[in-house]
Amino acid sequence: MNKTLISLSVASAIALTSAMPAYAEDEIECDGVLVQSRLALANCMIESAVAIAAGINAAGGGCQAGEWDIEAVVPEFVEQTIPIQGSLAVRSENEEEFSLTGQSSAQQQNNVNCQVATTDAANSFDGVPFSYSAGRGNGYPDAIIDRDEHLLCITTSLSAGNITIEGPPRARLAERNRLTFSEDEVGIGADGWLAIGLRKGQEELDISVWDMAEGIVMPPLDQVQEDGFALMAETDDLGGCKIEVEAGVENLEFPTGEETGGLTIFGTLKVEASD
Repeated sequence: MNKTLISLSVASAIALTSAMPAYAEDEIECDGVLVQSRLALANCMIESAVAIAAGINAAGGGCQAGEWDIEAVVPEFVEQTIPIQGSLAVRSENEEEFSLTGQSSAQQQNNVNCQVATTDAANSFDGVPFSYSAGRGNGYPDAIIDRDEHLLCITTSLSAGNITIEGPPRARLAERNRLTFSEDEVGIGADGWLAIGLRKGQEELDISVWDMAEGIVMPPLDQVQEDGFALMAETDDLGGCKIEVEAGVENLEFPTGEETGGLTIFGTLKVEASD
């Protein structure tokens, strides 16, 4: 598994060839990674989508291969730092889909939260109906908000969510994940973990644990970075399973008024057995 994750990082470094936008060194003191708040919110929603895919496979006790279109949209002006809103949709070839909404705002001590949830009554992934809601402690702890430059300085992201499977196999799940971010001459990288737990009363029993790796290249304003986003979660549980998101990033300064606009991350989510 570790070899696979390292391979993802190397492949991302080769594929993500565009450099990050240059920022002045004296804007803010940042020991983490400078990102648009739009990207931070989109990332939260994609992590939730991956956790849902992991949870439904874990509840089923196996790794069900498939491929879905995924699109995260944060239709906010680039000058809008916090608060912001966005949405995410995951669709299959037979038009089965689920959608998430995301909201991000500032909290005390510079924490920036991400609240992600399903809003429609009907949401289904791989034929399994479910609902998803955020738990406590979601977002970017100890973030630095630079409202003048419309950027966030982030070091880690934390997520906690509740997945309720409405049809067979019926289950009440909890997901938790943590990523630590870093930056190099290519772009942004992140490494961490995802845990899926079965909720029984006040107790929670982990039923699968996943390693996670991520690579992002943010294009300049009003440009698209093809293959600009890559995320993989992989587990030895379930007979070996991995979930991959491969996507492009569109970074518009202003929303277009169309279905997509602002910041958009668009591509595929794949589930398959580990090699």
